[in-house]
Amino acid sequence: AEVALATGAGIWQARVTQVFERDGRWYLRGGPVYLGVWVLLLAARMALQLGMGGRLGLGSKGAGDLWMVWVELAVAWGVRTLALFVMHPELRGTLGSARQVGS
Repeated sequence: AEVALATGAGIWQARVTQVFERDGRWYLRGGPVYLGVWVLLLAARMALQLGMGGRLGLGSKGAGDLWMVWVELAVAWGVRTLALFVMHPELRGTLGSARQVGS
């Protein structure tokens, strides 16, 4: 369920990310909605964890689930990147040259 939420978050983030070219360079701008999606993903993760009878926090009981946070971040970021390449074919040849502007 958490990976599915992260996938949805990545797609949503790709839809709200502004892509523009200036002086031969491509730029990506996330904006407040982009940041809000991260906050919603965190809140959904907490709700799922509590709903499944888990605990919140990173103490000795919650530290074992920390790896899942990293998986969710990787999935959301990866899906966003792939979706941006699908939505903006002009970015495909610029991997590594697009710059993040703001968030």
